[in-house]
Amino acid sequence: MNAAKERISLLNCLLSYNTKITDLESSLAKFRWDSEELVKLENKHLKNILNRYINGTLSLNEIEDWANAIECRDDIDYSSFIEIIHELANPLLHSELTEFRAREILNLLRTKKEI
Repeated sequence: MNAAKERISLLNCLLSYNTKITDLESSLAKFRWDSEELVKLENKHLKNILNRYINGTLSLNEIEDWANAIECRDDIDYSSFIEIIHELANPLLHSELTEFRAREILNLLRTKKEI
């Protein structure tokens, strides 16, 4: 697999959170920081993550780590969800994610048109 395809594959794994964040960050560290946007955070990614939190398969720390990993990257377009990612990545600035808030965000996502 060439480097560009590998990077995109790793970024998609990050968005889907199907590999440990620390492992993904280690693998992605070999690529340059400055990059064009290669993948896009979609409504379905956030829905998946929030549902996994509500179902108890992701913890608050894992949600925060995931959002932080996305928030710091130039190669992920998350502009449609910048406020949500910022909230999830920075619970000390906002408030800790609760099941109630996760459901509120999911309701907002249901009304948001896929881009």
